[in-house]
Amino acid sequence: MKIHNLTENRHTDFFEFNRKVYPRRKEVVERFNFQFLGNPLLQDKSGPHILIACDADDQIIGQMGAMPLKYHFENQIQSGFCGCDFFVLEEYRKKGVGGFLKFKSMKEFEPWFSIGMSEDSKKLLVAAKAKRIGSVYSMIWFRGLPSLIKSAYWFVFKKENQSGHKQSQLIRFPEFLSHKSHTFKKISSLGQREDIPWKDGTLMFTRSSEFITWRFLNEERYAIYVLEEDNSTYFAVRKIKLLGSDFLAIVDYRVPFEDKETFESIVYTSKKMAKILGCQGILTMSSH
Repeated sequence: MKIHNLTENRHTDFFEFNRKVYPRRKEVVERFNFQFLGNPLLQDKSGPHILIACDADDQIIGQMGAMPLKYHFENQIQSGFCGCDFFVLEEYRKKGVGGFLKFKSMKEFEPWFSIGMSEDSKKLLVAAKAKRIGSVYSMIWFRGLPSLIKSAYWFVFKKENQSGHKQSQLIRFPEFLSHKSHTFKKISSLGQREDIPWKDGTLMFTRSSEFITWRFLNEERYAIYVLEEDNSTYFAVRKIKLLGSDFLAIVDYRVPFEDKETFESIVYTSKKMAKILGCQGILTMSSH
């Protein structure tokens, strides 16, 4: 087994491998161009940060991606990487391929962050002596008992995972949402905004105007809302398929540290939006 950096002459093999291991991804090339080459923090567009593992016949058997990011910590903005698209063919999963990919990625692309990992990935990171900074929890809210029963019924009688299902029609997100004294407006472009760090000692991933535009404003499936009186506070949503039904996912948000009232308004306005769009509930992640 050998580990290589993905080069342009292996793109075709890499795309075929991804079509095989992620059969629900219908736009593999487009996703690669957006997720990796389109990242505004990628300095060399000819060399995205992806490692591939190959067998003795030079066939791809595993992959590990890393997306460049910036973060605030101890009053400084620093650079790092976030792991993504980690996959090893099942027949090679107990032969050290995954551990080797993780270890080499963490050494080559540091500092290294992993978010939303599977239990197997956590074990590999622990074996590689990764430091634990914190935990991220998935949270789900159902609109009511009928929504909960419907999702539970689907979970029991259908095993196929439909999350990530591409929407076939344009979603009409509301233009304004309010809760108490907070009003959020949907935006299609973003001017200059101040990326205010949280209190000292707290790590925070940066969200520059350039990053937000790339990540959320170039795709119609996302909607981003800013607080009318302060565009440094925002949240981004998208409609997804989960448990056989439509759900609204809060995919990103930025709230001043410990401002519980504003965060509460984001949650409540998202609940309103879920009802408007006919979603059965909302889904998000949080370290709080």
